[in-house]
Amino acid sequence: MGANVPKQMLEIDGKPILRYTIEKFLSLPFDVKIILVMNKGAKQMWKDYCRTSGFVFPHILVEGGITRFHSVKNGLKYVEKDGVVAIHDGVRPFISKDSLVEIYKLAEERGTAIPCMKSVESMRMLNETGDYIYVDRDKYFSVQTPQIFKSDLLLESYEQAYSTDFTDD
Repeated sequence: MGANVPKQMLEIDGKPILRYTIEKFLSLPFDVKIILVMNKGAKQMWKDYCRTSGFVFPHILVEGGITRFHSVKNGLKYVEKDGVVAIHDGVRPFISKDSLVEIYKLAEERGTAIPCMKSVESMRMLNETGDYIYVDRDKYFSVQTPQIFKSDLLLESYEQAYSTDFTDD
């Protein structure tokens, strides 16, 4: 984002974006266990912010990995089986509380729930010869977060080796 601080620490109305995201999860009508996965520099900034602002809540702070896959895997070390786990981007604070509750409910019923949005942008695909080909945007969806799973399913999935094909959970 071109800022001199990690994007999750950028402030909106005097609070880091990450705080808004966490407050959304803490407002849910059921208990959640917060596991924050952050790079080393952001971790110290977060600790300093929590100490100086008085933003205190139970959470586990974990160092991120070299890719999203590795970061999630680091966080999953603190997840128990027989639960439900949400993987969410800390700089996405604007999901509604009702949507969060519904996604959790669907994941509990079906094993997983991932919000997706229809594409509204025009899209083109680059073919092997370097030509742009029109694609029907009605056939494409943008995968969003939180991606919520029964924890045993997600833990088992992360036992496999890393592949560059993995871009989401």
